[in-house]
Amino acid sequence: MTYFTGTNGSLEINGQRAARVINWRLSANTALLPVTSLGDTDQVVTAGITNTTGTCQLCYYEALPGETERNDASYLLNTILKARASSGDPGKASERTTVTFKLIIEDGTADGKRVTVDAYIQNATIGSSVGAITQAQIVFQSVGAPTEVAI
Repeated sequence: MTYFTGTNGSLEINGQRAARVINWRLSANTALLPVTSLGDTDQVVTAGITNTTGTCQLCYYEALPGETERNDASYLLNTILKARASSGDPGKASERTTVTFKLIIEDGTADGKRVTVDAYIQNATIGSSVGAITQAQIVFQSVGAPTEVAI
């Protein structure tokens, strides 16, 4: 029997390995719809729509010259935090874009165990504390079903 730990986990953002990931989580929840009929003595359900969400926590750091900047906390924060498109219109910001997340458990095979989703950043939190590295917590919502599942 093989167990996996956090050292076996990795995360890709838009096809590039994410920089300074602390953790990630993925959750899939399927709504159950009642189809109970008159005369039934117990509730009968059928599967409805599945909602796939996730979180990841990354250290916030400044990329060195030449480093990719589309695989870090700053990139993810900038997909949800948008400045006003025009100073005269406080209600309009630049359009949000989706991000492709690949959540991986490296199991010794070439591709590992993985789930890939196209998602919108739903919530982003960044915080700083004395004596700690600044971190960003990201919550994302899948747009439709995952594009790849190999768990």
